[in-house]
Amino acid sequence: MTSAADVLEDLGLANARGDTDEPRQPTLLVGRVPELSPNAAHVLAVMQRNGAVDVAALSRGSGLAVPEILATVAELALSGLADSDGASYRLTAAGRSTIQHP
Repeated sequence: MTSAADVLEDLGLANARGDTDEPRQPTLLVGRVPELSPNAAHVLAVMQRNGAVDVAALSRGSGLAVPEILATVAELALSGLADSDGASYRLTAAGRSTIQHP
């Protein structure tokens, strides 16, 4: 299975394996929220409700197919809103601050 981290590494955009001790730098510019696709909004909502979740849980919670989930978590990772430990996906601090609370 390919994770968002694998996709980012293949594109040369991130050290997806965490081979360094350096902390990851967020790619989201402070004060700038990226425009999200409808799929990304659904996946962010699932992550907000459930914390760190795997692809299957994201698929069940969002109603999206696994390939759509993988593309969406890659979009969120590129935006600096989500991150992965290789087995599950979770919101970053930027992702948590992006979600609007009623």
